[in-house]
Amino acid sequence: MRADLPKLMNSNAYHTSRRTLGVCSAGEPNFFVVSVVDILELLITLKLQLNNLCLMSQMFLRLMMFLHRGNMILKSALYNLQPLSSLAFHFMHKVLL
Repeated sequence: MRADLPKLMNSNAYHTSRRTLGVCSAGEPNFFVVSVVDILELLITLKLQLNNLCLMSQMFLRLMMFLHRGNMILKSALYNLQPLSSLAFHFMHKVLL
């Protein structure tokens, strides 16, 4: 959608649709005049920022899932090694005695 903005700006529709929101009284500057295109650009920028935030949160969630899975694998490996370590301890105890 961002790529369409230059085409929109060069078209006649842009010049006719660039109406300002706000009223100026005679001889008084209005600092709150905002054009429709400015609002659209702001909305596009906000949408891109939200997309970036969603992407970052998805990456964080995937990292947490990876770490959780790694933690579960490590716990499983340690649980499976306990009988082997006790068996090795008994074997070494009998060999040394």
